[in-house]
Amino acid sequence: MSTQGHMYPSVVSGLLDRSTAWQMLKSDPSQLDFNGPSDVIEELIRLKGVVQGLPRVTTADVELRGVTIPAGSSVNLWYLSGNHDSDRFDDADEFRVRGISRHLSFGFGTHSCIGQSLVRLVIKCLLGQLVSRFSWLESVPGQDTNWGELGSYYTPSTLLIVAHV
Repeated sequence: MSTQGHMYPSVVSGLLDRSTAWQMLKSDPSQLDFNGPSDVIEELIRLKGVVQGLPRVTTADVELRGVTIPAGSSVNLWYLSGNHDSDRFDDADEFRVRGISRHLSFGFGTHSCIGQSLVRLVIKCLLGQLVSRFSWLESVPGQDTNWGELGSYYTPSTLLIVAHV
């Protein structure tokens, strides 16, 4: 399954967790406009990004917060953690309209996801269909959502929802 396929249940889970996001998508069609950015979708992607992180090897000595990481050291870049960094985002675990923020859900720099524009477009299609067809969504009561294990992707293996017309 691609990053795109993992992103669908994560974004829907974000809607289930944050009714404000659902209401904003229902009331503001510009959030699902194919020709413009969506603050709501970007925030959902930031909060529920699916790529946990990537291992890297330092090519030079690096000092980070007073600690030197020697060249040749194995390090992990934890994108999920970075997206919830309170030094970067006020109330980092809360859904807030922040404008387009520089989150790490699609990597950055030379390691940016080449398909991120397609993923955003398809998420708009998916969410557009959901908000146009249903009054609201909710989790199936008593559902135990397994959010996977450490690895490349962090996404629920199953996500059962009830959609209300």
